[in-house]
Amino acid sequence: MPKKIGSGRPPQSPLKRWFFRAPIKLYSAGMGWLLGGRFMLLEHRGRRSGLPRQTVIEVVKHISHPAPARYYACSGYGEHSDWFKNLRAHPEVRITLGRRTRAATARVLPANEAGLLMLDYAQRYPRTARALVRACGYEVDGTDADWRAIGDTDMRFIESGVQQ
Repeated sequence: MPKKIGSGRPPQSPLKRWFFRAPIKLYSAGMGWLLGGRFMLLEHRGRRSGLPRQTVIEVVKHISHPAPARYYACSGYGEHSDWFKNLRAHPEVRITLGRRTRAATARVLPANEAGLLMLDYAQRYPRTARALVRACGYEVDGTDADWRAIGDTDMRFIESGVQQ
């Protein structure tokens, strides 16, 4: 099983928050394409205020066939991330990848799908996956079972299905 090594909560220091929010400025300036296809700007509504919110998150997997396209992302801080809480309340979102913006509907993946997605991600990007889970307060032993357990229990994954 994954070993917990930190709080598993989003960064609270002003410098860390600035660092994590800086990519939004790239998208605002029309330069989101600099981040490549591995990141997307997620526009959503606040769960209490209903006001528009934005965050840039990593696309851990993209499936374009069969249509409609689906983009998968991970909330490394699980259910503690504000954007994740907002999606549960308001699943209608807009996603921007590069220069293309699309309406989408987000859904939280069930544990078994999330575990398989985490395993797939770890197999494709082993160093990045290890760094991600470490930054989120976990340590894994590298076995398939450990990677699946992270997705099954700790990290939360979403699927954003593009509306046609």
